[in-house]
Amino acid sequence: MIGQFIANAALAFIWMFLQNTYEMPTFVAGYLLGMLMLFLFGRKTGQRFYMVKVWKIVKLAGIFIREMIIACFQVLVLVIGGVKTINPGIIEYQTELETPMQITLLANMITLTPGTITLEVTDDNKSLFIHVLKIDSADSIREGIKRNFEDNIKEVLA
Repeated sequence: MIGQFIANAALAFIWMFLQNTYEMPTFVAGYLLGMLMLFLFGRKTGQRFYMVKVWKIVKLAGIFIREMIIACFQVLVLVIGGVKTINPGIIEYQTELETPMQITLLANMITLTPGTITLEVTDDNKSLFIHVLKIDSADSIREGIKRNFEDNIKEVLA
């Protein structure tokens, strides 16, 4: 992925030099042409196009931001609404992620989402213990983590 990005930037600079115009629109045009060339040549050589991975990263970031905003409003309602029964608790989440990078990213995304915090990762890296501010259904929380975070982390860090 990094090699294709560097090649794409190099093609954009070469395009600028060939056009003898050193402005941003010329660079962008060269970058887009370089992307097209890398896509076409990548199909011939069997390499995955790097923008697919970039799109997956952007998608994961968007999902995280959406979940964080939703959780902020939920915590705000709990705090301002004066709810008498918050029902906090600790749940165990069993993960299918394997690498330390994947597990760390998942734990951090859970912790950065308001109303949840990752307390511990087991020694075998198969389970996370998560404190949740309001538990309506532990299974729905687990399903939300799997669908929104874990599945997308697998795509990004595969």
